[in-house]
Amino acid sequence: MKHKAVDFRCQDIYYERMTDLKFWVIGKVYQTKNASRYAEIAGMWKAGIVMEDIAAQYGVTRQRIHQILKRQGLEREDGGKAITRFRQAHEIVTKQRREEMEREGRCRAKWGMSIAEYKEHIKQWGNSSKFDSPLHRFIIQRKTARCNRKIAWELTFAEWWKFWQESGHWEERGRGKGYGMSRYGDSGPYKLGNIYICTSGENFKDSYLVHSADSRTFKRGMGKKGYYRRGKKFFVVVGSERLGSFKTAKEARAAYKARWAEKYSP
Repeated sequence: MKHKAVDFRCQDIYYERMTDLKFWVIGKVYQTKNASRYAEIAGMWKAGIVMEDIAAQYGVTRQRIHQILKRQGLEREDGGKAITRFRQAHEIVTKQRREEMEREGRCRAKWGMSIAEYKEHIKQWGNSSKFDSPLHRFIIQRKTARCNRKIAWELTFAEWWKFWQESGHWEERGRGKGYGMSRYGDSGPYKLGNIYICTSGENFKDSYLVHSADSRTFKRGMGKKGYYRRGKKFFVVVGSERLGSFKTAKEARAAYKARWAEKYSP
């Protein structure tokens, strides 16, 4: 009986191919099994966790974590401390922008202009400490209207300054024959639509159209303190009449009111 010749070369090729297939299958299974873990490692790295902490959690070395991240195409700036530094820088920039917006809002609420416009105005005309600067004159006029004259003020500095610039009389302002800001009918608040620039004489004529003679006399008389201080005493004067001296300002004011009412009230 004759036996067939065995081709060992074909067997070697067969075993070689089967070995390749075996390792290919094992590799695929291994890749599928670790794909989720690699994704978790990449996510932790992108979240800002350093390699040492990731390695300690999975029980491997730092170099192994580095290999896994490198195979997934992740570089140093894609995660770890770089992300932490980026977040810190982002928080700092966000805080600075928020503070800048708050300062901008406060400046617009207070003066009616942006910080850049305010700085440019200060550079050209001076700040409120300069006696003859627009900002100083605005503060004085607003304080006088609100506190002394009890008149409502609804103008921002930007509106007030623009109104003066458009009038062309800023350099000619002042008491007497100079120009000033007045209200129509000498009544109502200081606001756009109720103000105009005129001389003191024109403003006085305008008041005649609205206020009676008695109210104008009362306004002129009560607009003054009625007394002056010399040393520790207060001296009262009503018109050209001197009432003598008093110990306190309250007594002097009361005496002035009483004498003024007797002399000028109808």
